[in-house]
Amino acid sequence: MNASKSAETTGQEVLKEAMELLNGLEFDAVNGGTARTERLFVSVIPDWEDDSRRTFRATLTCQAMWHRKVDWNLMRVSVRPQSPSGFFVQHVLPLSAEGSATFENLDAGTYVLKAYCHLVQFTTPKPGEVEHGRDSSTELVHGVAMDRDPSSEASSGSTISSSSLIDDIVVLRGSTGRATTLEFATNNDELADKTLEFCVADPDTNEIYLGEQTAVFNTTPADGEYRFRTGPIELSFSSGDDVALSYRIL
Repeated sequence: MNASKSAETTGQEVLKEAMELLNGLEFDAVNGGTARTERLFVSVIPDWEDDSRRTFRATLTCQAMWHRKVDWNLMRVSVRPQSPSGFFVQHVLPLSAEGSATFENLDAGTYVLKAYCHLVQFTTPKPGEVEHGRDSSTELVHGVAMDRDPSSEASSGSTISSSSLIDDIVVLRGSTGRATTLEFATNNDELADKTLEFCVADPDTNEIYLGEQTAVFNTTPADGEYRFRTGPIELSFSSGDDVALSYRIL
């Protein structure tokens, strides 16, 4: 294995570790929260937003030991009250390249984190829409893949595979009537019979449209380009909505 491949693998392993540490990590306006492993340290530092102490902000920081290179901007983190009461608008924030994100305007109380891996961003098609001579019901989802620079996409708008660096998952987008269908597919043997949880958010506001949705990969390898698939999941969006999809393996 060459040095660059070794560094890439190490970065992916640290990213997976960070997701495991963050899932279920609790914090409040006074105590914050921390967790660590041999090669990773994560912390949540709270700070009152004003002297009234009604709301606070919480800054999450992920730090890899020994200066390991980690693509932190591949991660998304959501926060929710430990004991929800009343209406709460949930957001899923991207981490910066330095591994940090700040949640703002949180009421006093205890909160719980959940980590996801960003998979793809795309615009929902119009019913029966045909793009470049192909029926949208049979195409690979086409948007910004987490391992691709948007400027590198073909100017013709040709469809691209939106494969995650971590788990080698692609998303197949379709449509049935006025609904959008999404199906997850992979050739990764380790994902056979695994449950995938995903959330769909507005890429501009980071507000979650749909959260804690699940799909299960088939157990027996199938013929075709992708050996393990979840089957289509029907979702309702308005035509032309921009959506960002993130996932985690349970």
